[in-house]
Amino acid sequence: MRYLDYAGACPVRPEIAGEYLHLCQQYCANPHGLSKFGEFCRRAIQDCERRLLATLGIPEGEASVIWCSNATEALNLAITGFLALHPGRVLYDPTAHPAMLEPLQAAVGSGTALTAFGVTATGKLQAGAAARRGCGLLCVCHVNNETGVGQDLPALRQAEPGGERQPVLCVDAAQSYGKIAIPWYEANIGLLALSARKLGGPAGMGALVIRRGLSLRGQTLGGGQQHKLRSGTVDTVGVQMFTAAAEISCRHQAREFARLQQLNQFLRTALAALPPDFCHALSPADAIPHILCLSFPGREGAIITRWLAERKDLLVGSGSACSAESPEPSHVLRAMGYSAAAARSGLRLSLGYATQQDDLEAFLAALPDLAAEYPLPS
Repeated sequence: MRYLDYAGACPVRPEIAGEYLHLCQQYCANPHGLSKFGEFCRRAIQDCERRLLATLGIPEGEASVIWCSNATEALNLAITGFLALHPGRVLYDPTAHPAMLEPLQAAVGSGTALTAFGVTATGKLQAGAAARRGCGLLCVCHVNNETGVGQDLPALRQAEPGGERQPVLCVDAAQSYGKIAIPWYEANIGLLALSARKLGGPAGMGALVIRRGLSLRGQTLGGGQQHKLRSGTVDTVGVQMFTAAAEISCRHQAREFARLQQLNQFLRTALAALPPDFCHALSPADAIPHILCLSFPGREGAIITRWLAERKDLLVGSGSACSAESPEPSHVLRAMGYSAAAARSGLRLSLGYATQQDDLEAFLAALPDLAAEYPLPS
């Protein structure tokens, strides 16, 4: 199989997977237990918190980490937990992942109201002073999971009106962590959602980083673990695998960015030689290079995705993996001004640590057969 869906699910890194059995044998005790075995696991988790914060340049004590099952849970805790105690106006990114949008919609009422950022044709967020005034929470996706468009978080902060208390910034960093720098200080991020799966860590791990001094209401009850914010036994093995994947990704971040940028440019150059009415890029030129959104006008991206898998053993993505079963056109592309038909024609290629040029060449070689076997409707 040629794997080009790293934004949907990054395969576990071999060096991480190889440690799994050893970690399971060493850290089998309940980390919340009172024995020395529980203490051993608890100290390992505390060490991982320190190490994870270090990858973000955050010193110990300035923020806390709540270990979750994925970034979706982390965003639900961040948004629902914050608005339960601090209802008010929210300025949000309408191109964000459903894991951010749906908790926001569920919070409407009881003192919470939503205002969407404007979106340019290249996917950048913008909002005037009137839209920002009186907001208590900003919710933004750092790198869009469908298009790779990155938001300048410090610039969004600088545009805030003066004379008001700065709103809390909640950031979905599932697609940016380990790939580009997270501006924790420059943007004064308050709540940061992370995913292990997008880094080559275990699928069932995520984290919410909470700036010191912020208060949330717990959403998972039944034990009071993790400061009563997320009850349940913390997975010591998963935490260690997540942290190891994060450290590897962040250590090689600059080199990997440059490598993927070269692969992205190779693909863009090859696609530019094709007729634009057959295929063209929707991701802007300055999008983060590990994600490239394409349009096949007149064809359905979901059908092309299935065809590539079944006929060519190529795995690509069609919109958000978490909402791929929806018949609705991409809300991201619609927000960028594309028609419903154009939005349905979208297909996502996403690159990762094991992607090589021959993977992209295999995709390109499949396109003539695609055109022949999936002709445009007459």
